[in-house]
Amino acid sequence: DQTLAVGFSLSFGNWQFEKFEKDFFERAELIKQRAQKRVIVGGWKNTGKNFMDQARFNVLADHVFIDRCERSLLTLLDGIKSNKIDLVFKMNKVINAGKIFPNSDEDDANLALILSKEDDDLFYGEPITVELSRGCIFDCTFCSYEKRGKKKLDYLIHEDPLYQMFKQNYENFGIVNYNAADPTVNDTVEKLEMIARVVDQLEFKPKFFSFLRSELLLRYPEQIDLLARIGYVGGAFGIESLHPQAQKSIRKKISYEDLISLLTSLNEKIPNFNSVLLMIVGLPYETKEHFEQMLNKLIERRDLISHIMMFPLFLEHTDLENIPHVSNFSLNAEEYGYVRSEVNGLGTWKNENNNMTWELANIFVREFAMKVSKMHSTPIPRGFLLGYADFLDNNDLGITLDNFAEKYKEKVLA
Repeated sequence: DQTLAVGFSLSFGNWQFEKFEKDFFERAELIKQRAQKRVIVGGWKNTGKNFMDQARFNVLADHVFIDRCERSLLTLLDGIKSNKIDLVFKMNKVINAGKIFPNSDEDDANLALILSKEDDDLFYGEPITVELSRGCIFDCTFCSYEKRGKKKLDYLIHEDPLYQMFKQNYENFGIVNYNAADPTVNDTVEKLEMIARVVDQLEFKPKFFSFLRSELLLRYPEQIDLLARIGYVGGAFGIESLHPQAQKSIRKKISYEDLISLLTSLNEKIPNFNSVLLMIVGLPYETKEHFEQMLNKLIERRDLISHIMMFPLFLEHTDLENIPHVSNFSLNAEEYGYVRSEVNGLGTWKNENNNMTWELANIFVREFAMKVSKMHSTPIPRGFLLGYADFLDNNDLGITLDNFAEKYKEKVLA
């Protein structure tokens, strides 16, 4: 009875997957019919765009949020609780939270996710995802993140709330594993030094996994020592491509030799460091043959690389005016050789300079995902789920990968 609404997070625009659409509709109907609760859909992209013209979606989704929505979501939930919903929610199904209820700079400086004992739907020791800062100092051409190109120390969390987060979460829930969702945790040495100062004050040693920028680790090798001091056990590197012209088009640059040298240094300073490489299929100038050749070379280095994740290049829809954050590739697709189209609400493309299309890129990703999967020696790839792998290996609650959902159901219903 205390449940105010049920939310579906669609930060990465999962609407393009038919199975996800089917699952959403089935679950949303159950919520509306059996629980009679409001359904909220949201994410920092315009996630509802593809299906807003579907009558079924309009019936099931009461509210659709676009952009960071801490303030707007809390305002809506307070209104539901007091039965005094703000008129803006009554008049508009789709809320552009960044414009109507924007976060203040102080909001972004106090992002700490401090869990109280009332938040008892967590298992003791379960890992959580947090943000240590917002924004990215880079402006990669394929990226549509809204706070890209920031100044170096913008939107950085304050030291005291960060300390309180680690301390209280450990005392209340035994949390030691953190996945930091920042686009680039190591964007400055100063930021890592600040986090290290906070960690030094703790009575325990946390474990971290996050996105890391390989070029900065090469340029400032002292960052590797700071990662070890903070408690890093792994990181995801957005390499995207090892093709020189493709790298130039996305404003990134690292050679295969430098990458291997970096990963070797990380493993020397942090034994068993888990490195995940992120690659994009379909960048300008890179052919399928070149990508396949480099991928095979990377797969051979299983001693240094834990996992490789591949994605087809994503371009936003042709209707760019209604999308809040758009990549440079999407804005200037033709300059990079792309011809865009739209099929069933999904942005597709072809590029004649490398004979690649959206459809071929997807096929290529599926074909090589099986090959890459052979790199794994465990049920959970040691990567973004590294914290959960550690939790499942070491918890005292008898929770395994196979019974996790059932154990969670028991805990919530209890």
